[in-house]
Amino acid sequence: YRDEVNILTNWCSENNLLLNTKKTKELILDFRRNKADPEPLYIQGDCVERVHSMGFLGVVVSDDFSWSANTTAVSKKAQQHVLRVLRRNNLEERLLVTFCRATIESILAYGITIWYAGCTAADRRVLQRVTHSAQRINMAARCPAWRT
Repeated sequence: YRDEVNILTNWCSENNLLLNTKKTKELILDFRRNKADPEPLYIQGDCVERVHSMGFLGVVVSDDFSWSANTTAVSKKAQQHVLRVLRRNNLEERLLVTFCRATIESILAYGITIWYAGCTAADRRVLQRVTHSAQRINMAARCPAWRT
């Protein structure tokens, strides 16, 4: 793949494009049993940082394809929206349900076809807690007598 990186670097310089090596990361996906520690990658004389996980188009990809880091990021983001809903709990039921569907469901569903099948049971429980929190908000809106 280092030849491909060199080809990309040459193409960029021929087309007057600059690669920002400070923002460039290297993520190695290697499933061999005997993994060799590859030499550092250099682009234009700068060493490229090697990472174990990185965000790509809103999905956190890790070098071992475990989706725990992505599940954690998704649940944190959705939980933040749940907390915002709790602060604005005086919304009417229809608006509350619409808000939950527009924010929390869209956060949980983004890229789900890529990462959900690879989730562990623990990851799925984390996601289930977020959906239960959203359901409790919607139930509180429907049944004001249940509020404590």
